[in-house]
Amino acid sequence: MSGALDITRRKASVRRWGQTWRIWTIFGVRLNVRRDEDVFDLLEHGAEVRGTTWFESCGRNDPLYVANERFAHELRGRGAILEATTTAGGHDWQSWNAAMADLFRSAGKTLRQPERSIR
Repeated sequence: MSGALDITRRKASVRRWGQTWRIWTIFGVRLNVRRDEDVFDLLEHGAEVRGTTWFESCGRNDPLYVANERFAHELRGRGAILEATTTAGGHDWQSWNAAMADLFRSAGKTLRQPERSIR
C-alpha cells in the first residue's frame, strides 16, 4: 500500500538530506549496491512470479503513484495475479483506510486457497 518501490533508485538530495541519509543507512551509499534490493531488478532477474497473487494500492495524489503503477504494470506483464486498488487520496491514512477492505478481501480469498503454496 503506497509502497516506496523506487526507494533504492533515488539519488542523493541536499533538500531531502534526512531521507537520503536513511536510504544510505538501510540500502548503502552506492547505487550499484542498492540495486541488489531494487524491487524492479528483483522482478526482472529474480524468481518467476507468474501465477503468484499480489495486492497493490495507491492514491492518485500520492507522490509514489507513478512508481506503484509501473510496478503493477511489470507484475501484470510477468503473469502475476494482481489485485490493484486506486484511491482518490494521497500518501495518507485516508487513502490507506479506503483500500483496507480490498486488502483484507484479497488476503482472505488468496489465503483460503489450499492448492496454493506460500513462497
